[in-house]
Amino acid sequence: MWLANLHGGARFALIASAPHLVPRRDAARLSAAGRERVVEAFLKHLDGMASVAWWGLRGTHLAAFAQPGLDAQLKAWIADTGRRDGARIAAIWSAEEGRREAVLPALFGVALNPRDDTAVRKQAVAAIVALVPERDAHLRHLLPLLTERPPDDRGGDIRGVVLRACWPWCFASAKEAFAVLESPPEGTVYGMHGWFLDQDLVRLLPPAWLPEALAWAQDTRPRPLTWAHGDVRSEL
Repeated sequence: MWLANLHGGARFALIASAPHLVPRRDAARLSAAGRERVVEAFLKHLDGMASVAWWGLRGTHLAAFAQPGLDAQLKAWIADTGRRDGARIAAIWSAEEGRREAVLPALFGVALNPRDDTAVRKQAVAAIVALVPERDAHLRHLLPLLTERPPDDRGGDIRGVVLRACWPWCFASAKEAFAVLESPPEGTVYGMHGWFLDQDLVRLLPPAWLPEALAWAQDTRPRPLTWAHGDVRSEL
């Protein structure tokens, strides 16, 4: 192992703080208990940091430290609202990258909890959409999120991800679908909601829904930073 020349305690501390530095073949040489310790120590390391640039955690590859208890480990960290965002998001991304479908109940629990942190909920929704097959009925459980307006989701990212996963097949009718569709409100930034309006709304629109779409586009007042509505009206 390339870290073998380090003292055992120092070696473990380095692995636990930066598991992405460990080649997968070396991670596989650890015992199941050793891999479990690495995952727990790494997430505790993140949880102990006051500030984490968690976008840099995508390459942590905790999946390389898979062992029989990993699903339960990740579920516990994801669901624990007392933990810091960086640690919970690292656990979410590890579940997504490792295709840990057994973790889905914890992800749905976070995504559908309006009292949970919005940054964590965004990543939970994205992980659900990545793990659940397209057009799977379980995605309908995300539809209640279309009626929420988290004030700190200025780009409408939660709405946008849900719409991109569920449009149009999750809706029983055009009336139901356009009842939850809206222009981003004042003060929003261009995020996943705007992306859906620009890229997917018309492209995936069933032809039979065209009358409702035209009525919606006519009645919905364009908002600042919303490029979609000019495009939607012209495309329709």
